[in-house]
Amino acid sequence: NDRCTASRNLPNFQWHQQWQQQLQQLPWCLSQRDNSIGHSVMWVGELIHVLRPLVYVSVLKRYGLSSWRPWVLSLALDLASGYGLHTGRAILTQSHASRWPSGSTLFSLALLRSLSSSRWSPGEQSELLARRLQLLRYLLRSPCYDAITRRLLQRVVASSHWVPLLSGLTRFAYDMIEGMQSYYTYVES
Repeated sequence: NDRCTASRNLPNFQWHQQWQQQLQQLPWCLSQRDNSIGHSVMWVGELIHVLRPLVYVSVLKRYGLSSWRPWVLSLALDLASGYGLHTGRAILTQSHASRWPSGSTLFSLALLRSLSSSRWSPGEQSELLARRLQLLRYLLRSPCYDAITRRLLQRVVASSHWVPLLSGLTRFAYDMIEGMQSYYTYVES
């Protein structure tokens, strides 16, 4: 009790500094190093995501549409970006999870969890889902489309020619995908 009244008599700035120093001495407190590493890894993942179109277009211009280098490099950068975001989030989550002291009350755990929340917002979750789904577009980009996807789709259309309704649907889908591939994958980087 004396400790509480003594700390209340200090000016706000000194009391805040003293409180932070005491908090940092606790063994369950989030270390600044883990926190900054997690944020740095996530920042690098975002930077890779932002720079990927520029790298893709420059490599595409140098090697051309039929080369696998731009395709592989762009896919690698997309995967590295996702890995950086996932790893940074895992580091933050693990360092926040280590903050919970054993024997804490439910109220203190709820308070700590709300103060150190590293959850994605709904907007961030939808963005990450869209980025994962965009990985499927690599199947529509040349040279992957020319070498693998087109042949696979032609086999599906050919194998469904004997079923009346299915053959029309597969032919329509093939024509739509062919049109998307010839226009959309070259406009979008």
